[in-house]
Amino acid sequence: MSYRSACSVLIIGGLLGACGGGGGSDDAGGVPQPPTPVATTITKENYVEVAGLSIVAANRIAFVIDLVDEVFESVGDTGDVPGTYPCLYGGTASYSKAGTTYSFSAANCDTVIGGERIVIYSGSMQVIDPVVETTTSGYFLRSASITFSDSTVSEAGGT
Repeated sequence: MSYRSACSVLIIGGLLGACGGGGGSDDAGGVPQPPTPVATTITKENYVEVAGLSIVAANRIAFVIDLVDEVFESVGDTGDVPGTYPCLYGGTASYSKAGTTYSFSAANCDTVIGGERIVIYSGSMQVIDPVVETTTSGYFLRSASITFSDSTVSEAGGT
């Protein structure tokens, strides 16, 4: 499993919306255009592709939710003190905060996310206006606006 992304997501009550997408530019100055609409009907000709895309999307959504949960658990573990911290198996993760915007970055961070050992080679994540619920079993992100930039992530030992 390997992910490389530059996307924005919105999490509300554990649901995730819009990651990735397209766009282009017109020939008159590079103004971004909305993505081209695609068929929204599942047919006998496309159901296998739809099922495959659904599985990939579900895995990415689960990974993002696990990543954000882990990040906020780490913030709590550090006493909400910004800085650079060692990752479980090597590398570092950095954290800063400005108002209600949390910024995170990684440098070869070898750690465990969602029970899987992964390496976050590079990239950053901003979490804006998070609503976090603290329970006896840990932290639960209720809502936030999340932006990833130039992230490269893979399973530890993966290609």
